[in-house]
Amino acid sequence: MRLPFPPPADTRPIVFCVRGKPVGKARPRFSSAVGTKKVHVHKKPEYEAYLKHVARTAHAAAFGKQLPRPPYWIEVIAIFKRPQRLAKADPGRLPIDKQTTPDIDNVVGAILDGLMLGPTGRKRLPGGPPPGIIVDDSLVNDEHTMRRYAAMDEEPHVEVMIREGDR
Repeated sequence: MRLPFPPPADTRPIVFCVRGKPVGKARPRFSSAVGTKKVHVHKKPEYEAYLKHVARTAHAAAFGKQLPRPPYWIEVIAIFKRPQRLAKADPGRLPIDKQTTPDIDNVVGAILDGLMLGPTGRKRLPGGPPPGIIVDDSLVNDEHTMRRYAAMDEEPHVEVMIREGDR
């Protein structure tokens, strides 16, 4: 993994890689009809499956480790498939910055949603303990994110590191 900012030596981060195309979080859509306004969110089956994949991958990486305590520090590096038009654009075959959709905040939102699920993809049961790696995404107080096209020989994926943030 390419983590540009190594964590302090006294913390034990949870580091994992979510294989496959990064998926952005579903965004609310607004519509209005005669005198009424509606807000709806279209959650695609692809998005729901991605959340479960993130949850399974994170729980496998965290198995046997002590989970970080809030506040959280998270780093997300989203690597997207390189389009054909850029196949020969970079002679060094290094990753190139991506500047199209999905927005990086939507990719991070999907990762955080997946981190709040249990290993089977279930949400918190009433009265039960929080099932996810992180308790609530509002407890993330620092994040570092990047969005890149893959190198020529690289597959799409998302690299994630979670550790305890500064108190």
